[in-house]
This record gives sequence, C-alpha cells and structure tokens, in this order.
Amino acid sequence: MACADEAGKQTSCVHGKESFGPRWSACRRVSAVAAACFLLVNATFSPAHAQVPTIPLPPEVQTTPLPPKPPQLPTAPPPVQPPALEVPPPSRGELEKAVTGPRIMVKEIRLVGNTAFTQQQLSAVTAPYANRELTAEDLEALRLALTYYYINHGYVTSGAVIPDQDVADGVLTMQIVEGTLTQVNVDDTKWFRPSYFRNRVNLAAGPPLNVANLEERLQLIQANPRIERLNAELLPGLVRGESTLNVRVKEANPVKAWLEFNNYQSPNVGAEQGFVTLAHQNVLGFGDTLSLQYGRSAGVNPMLNFRYEVPVNAHDTTVAFQYRRFDFSVTEDPFEELDIRNKAQIFSLSARHPVYRRLDREFALYLMGEHETNESSIGGVPQELVAGSPGGKFRVTALRFGQEYSQRSSNQVLLASSRFSVGVGALGATANGDRNLPDSRFFSWLGQAQVIRQLPWMRTQLVGRGVVQLSNDHLFPLEQMALGGRYSVRGYREFTLIRDNAAMGSLEARVPVYQDKAGVDRAFLAPFVDLGHGWQTTVETPGSPPKTLASVGIGGIWNFWRGSRFEIYWGKQLRKFDTERGNLQDHGVHLQLVVEAF
Repeated sequence: MACADEAGKQTSCVHGKESFGPRWSACRRVSAVAAACFLLVNATFSPAHAQVPTIPLPPEVQTTPLPPKPPQLPTAPPPVQPPALEVPPPSRGELEKAVTGPRIMVKEIRLVGNTAFTQQQLSAVTAPYANRELTAEDLEALRLALTYYYINHGYVTSGAVIPDQDVADGVLTMQIVEGTLTQVNVDDTKWFRPSYFRNRVNLAAGPPLNVANLEERLQLIQANPRIERLNAELLPGLVRGESTLNVRVKEANPVKAWLEFNNYQSPNVGAEQGFVTLAHQNVLGFGDTLSLQYGRSAGVNPMLNFRYEVPVNAHDTTVAFQYRRFDFSVTEDPFEELDIRNKAQIFSLSARHPVYRRLDREFALYLMGEHETNESSIGGVPQELVAGSPGGKFRVTALRFGQEYSQRSSNQVLLASSRFSVGVGALGATANGDRNLPDSRFFSWLGQAQVIRQLPWMRTQLVGRGVVQLSNDHLFPLEQMALGGRYSVRGYREFTLIRDNAAMGSLEARVPVYQDKAGVDRAFLAPFVDLGHGWQTTVETPGSPPKTLASVGIGGIWNFWRGSRFEIYWGKQLRKFDTERGNLQDHGVHLQLVVEAF
C-alpha cells in the first residue's frame, strides 16, 4: 500500500494474559499466569499470529490521511484516428478522370508479423481497403491505420510497413513490425545490483513492447520502500521497432534502526518493555532483508527475533527464515517468590508469492512451516503448568497456508488475510490423544480484515478492524487467541482472555488536530470502541473470567519525526473485570514510543 511518504516519490518516463483475584485457587492462578506468559512469544514478535489479532500497517498509513495515488508515468499518446477513408461508388466518368498514377487491384490483405492482435481483430482496419483498387495514397492510409491501431492500444513502438512485392494475384502483404525492448541501462545504483531492475523491467518488455504495461511495471518497482526515486527514459534503437530504456535510480538508505518502548507486555512479567531493532534492507543487492531485534522487560530477558527474507525471482516471490527466543520469569506479586520460569523457541520457514499484483491491489499466497518448543519450571524444577505438557514441556509443529489481499484507492485502504493451520506429529510434537487436553495435532482458521477510510470532513480517518479464530480442537496456548490489550480490546490487561476460539472488532476515528508547516497532519485524537468474545472448544474452566470484553475510550497519536511516533490510549471497561490495579494497564492505559534512529 502506498502511504504519505510514498506519495512524494517521483517517477517519470519520456517516450519518444494475568491473575484473576482471590476467587481462584492458587493452582489455577499459577496456570493462568503461565498460559498468559506462553503467549508472549508470539505477542512480542509476530503480529500475524492469532495471539495478537491485528494486521500491522506502516505508521504513516495508521496515522495520516490517505494520500492520493502516486503520480502516473506518461502513458501512450491519446488515441489517434486514422485518416478518413471515403470510398465513393466509382462511375465511368470518374474513372476516366482518375488521377494519374499507378493503381493496383487488392482482393485480399494479408498480415504477417502480428502477435499482439489476431488477423480477425485487425480485419476491422483492413476491410475498407480490400476488394478495390488502391492508389499510393490509399496504401499509405492503410499503413497508418494499422500503425495507429497499435499505438492506440499502447504499442507505441510498433507499426506497419509495406514490403516490396508483386501484387499481381491481388494479395497485398503488410508487414507488422512489433516493438521490442532490446536493452535496459541502469545507472546510479549503490546497493542494488542492476540485474534487480533489468529482470523486473523485462517482465513488461514483451515482445511486443506495450508502454502502458511498462509504465505500470516501473511504478510497481518504484513502490519498493528501498527506492526513493526512479526515472526512466525510453529511446528508439538503431533498428526499426527496437527501443532502449535508460533507468536512473536514487536509493533510500537500506540501514535502519528503531528504538521502542511500550507497556504492551503482560504485567505478570513486567508490562513495560524496550526494544532495539536493526535491519539492513538490501544485504546482497537483491532486495533481501536481514533484521535483528532484542528486547527485555522486568521479567523477560532476552526477547530475540532474527529474520532473513530474500526474493527468489523477478515476480517478488520471497523465502524467509525466522528464529524467535523468549525467556521469562514471573515478577508480579504474589507469584514472584515461586520462581516461575519459561523458555520458548520458534523456528519458521516460509515462502510467499504474489499471484496477482497491480498498482491498486494485490493477492498473495504463502506457505509456512513452524516448530515451537516450550519448557516451564517452578523453583528450577520442571512443572506441568499447562495441561498436556508432561514434564513441563510441549512441542508444536504446524503447517500454515495463508492468503492475503490488499486494495487501495485514493480514499481507502483494505487489507484482508486468511490462514489455515494444521498441527502435524513431526519433530517430536506433543500428542495427548484426549480431547479435553491440548494436542499438537489440530486444525484452526484465522481471518483478519482492516479498513482505513478517509472521511469527507475534517480529514478524519475511520479505522475498522475485525479478527476471528475458529478451531474444533483444544489448543496449546501458543495457538490460542488472546483478548485484552492494545491490539485487541483496549482498557483491559494484555491477555485477559485466552481461548481456542475468539472474535473481536474495533472501530476508531482519527481526527487530525495539528498540521506542520508543509500541511501534513501530525497529531490526532482517536476515540474508539472495542468488543471481543472468546470461548473454548472443550468445557470452560470453572471460575474463568467473563467470555466477553467491551470498552470505549480515546487515544492520542503524534508523528513527531520521520518514522517516529508516540501514542497513548485510555479505555473504559464496559464489562467490569477486577484486577489488583497495580499497573497502568489496570487503569486502561496503553502507550508506545517509537524512534527511528536512522
């Protein structure tokens, strides 16, 4: 999707979880705390997982008005009408007064070299010239008519020629010279390999060369955040129909660093957490990305997230490897003295392919294999804190098949995704064989949708979001869906509800209250309403908290510098859920500060 920064690019082409109070027994409370903490692995590192039901958007798209569409490259010339052809019925007198010059009798017009259009498609152009005598002027008019037909359909470097021939049999042959892009010159690349651009441009090079398709391909390349500006010039080659494309590239700095502080962690392990993220978005010149994130809170150290992603072809099919590690200890009273600890690791390998891709929309498929391991202990002794985890250990191996769709217009952005997950008994995955216990063999579906709509008054954005997870199986915590917290139902603690099945919806208005000197909205007020409902596939746990959470509230967002921002939300619980109120989350406050260092 395009955001405000992308709209400023120039492209040209020249043609030419928690505890639940004293009602719970200590055992149940410890289990609830442990289950919540297991979820932190995905909550911290993977917004795409069910545990954090949101489709992440770039900060600019979340907090600034939708930009207009990016500037279009000049397209093919406007349709040109071929010369009018008048064919009056010949009379004897007119024949006698005919203009001097050779005439030929043409019974049939045969076309050679045409691949963009069939003979039948072009017959509408040639029919008026068949079965009659043609002068030299008529032949030129026919040639121009065929040439203009190609030009008007975007083939501006294609045309028709009349080869030398004998038309004694009444068959006129017209040669169609369809344009080709024979050379792509790429200049000013620093991090990118020139082949990155050549391979992608060649997807629209034909033959025959259609300038409209070439224009769109250049704009798709331009949309890459690694590219700041792209200038392209199409020039004629030495041979008729051949063309050369000169491309000049201004690259963005591929090295990025972010500092982040938020209170989006479970208070059980320290709600306040900090992160440092380093990324190189073009390590080998193929548009490959290497990123490393380190984070910690009072009870979590370390939180590690390593990811490497690389395009494997010009269609931007990507392969990615990711490793995540999460070590925590419960620090919240009265559980701190128990020395509850957990270690989790997740390995994943995925491939993603954009099946359909245009400037305003994209549909992609992805396939992922994921292996999760968890170990828990109390006082250094392995303990089964989660039912179905003998010796305090469980493993999950899953295959995930996902579909992603995005659509963008001048006043709306739509994102939607669907993901099917199947647990398989591989790599030592935990199998219990009891429906009332979680099992690594499972099936679940997760659907997400998010819409950002620019309203016609006060430059206000309306943001709607919905998430649903369904499963017929009892799931381990890592596969369950959590409700409560910043990216779910605000006003409640993170991971207030953890269920096999859940649904949530959110509606938020973002009203700009401050503009900078350039007229860009920088600060927003954001009233919202959130609703979530969760349920277990098996019998609900006695004494479990309410199944439904609901809140209303207001937030403030400030984009103060480049990719840096501060946001704070306060939510009022509509369905009361008592906590110790020892943390900002217990008062309904969620905040975040992100600074883009470079």
